[in-house]
Amino acid sequence: MSLKKIIYILLTILLVEMCGFIFHEIVSVEVLKVLVRNGMSVTYFHIAGFLYSPLPSYLFWGIATVGAFGGIFLALRWWTIVYIEHRHWKDWYGRR
Repeated sequence: MSLKKIIYILLTILLVEMCGFIFHEIVSVEVLKVLVRNGMSVTYFHIAGFLYSPLPSYLFWGIATVGAFGGIFLALRWWTIVYIEHRHWKDWYGRR
């Protein structure tokens, strides 16, 4: 496997993980809004030594795991499309 492909896969995993963390935070904010609106107490869970979240830790780790495997799948699929099949954006817009 070439260094270019390894970097491509790692950067895609990083991108998907960041999107997963943003999704986690959006869901956390919505859960907090519902709890505060209903006058319920908020319990924070300690996750990975640096994060406190109103969502259980298994959701955080589940999103991280799905993000890692999804990033690998996405990177390998797009590697095939872009570098092996040579299908690019210009090919899709030029067709009618």
